[in-house]
Amino acid sequence: MPSLSTPLVTNAEQLLELGQPFVEFPRFSFIDLQNEQDLEGSPVPFSQWLQQRLQAGQPFALSDFDKLDEWPPGDPSNGDEPNFGIERLIALSTKKNIPIRNCTTGRDLSFTLRKFADSARQSFPEFHNLYARDLPCPKEWLERCQKLLPTELQWGGRLDLFQWLPPCARSEVMMAYVGSKGSSSGFHRCFSSTVALNFLVEADGQWYDFWIRAQLTQTQITQWSV
Repeated sequence: MPSLSTPLVTNAEQLLELGQPFVEFPRFSFIDLQNEQDLEGSPVPFSQWLQQRLQAGQPFALSDFDKLDEWPPGDPSNGDEPNFGIERLIALSTKKNIPIRNCTTGRDLSFTLRKFADSARQSFPEFHNLYARDLPCPKEWLERCQKLLPTELQWGGRLDLFQWLPPCARSEVMMAYVGSKGSSSGFHRCFSSTVALNFLVEADGQWYDFWIRAQLTQTQITQWSV
């Protein structure tokens, strides 16, 4: 683990400069993977590629889903965002107050998603480090994900371990999260303890994902990835 004497780190680049145990996530284009071939020139199915990556036991990111024909349309030139944008989420979500987690204090605030989004856009300091948590993912988004994502990456798909549980014990909804500048979703351990899938649909160009894996019997080999 990092020592208490480690200088204050404020961004991902500074973490990577520290070297091990901080490493960068490998990133793969989903477009390129559709043309993946083995040594003999035969196509490599995505399911086979994914199984090999999962067996390696290291986190990774898949990109370029927004370049697929199935991605919902939008025209950034006139401010029109795709149907995965924050405005669409606001339209499809409750208009009541929702819990807003303060990542610094760990405490919850309460106001509407509209107020949170509008205030975060104006960069009010008091709205930094906040995220709207545990929002039910709209049905419209679930249907789009079913058309957009491979079955292995879908909620309730072949790799979703919850499908093997009795119906009464399975997760009932897929969640949506909205964060402001400096926010994070708090460290947690996945119920499956094996595979965690997060689908990032909108960002301001300066986002980072921090992943920590600690072997239960040897916490000194904890790995930090960015």
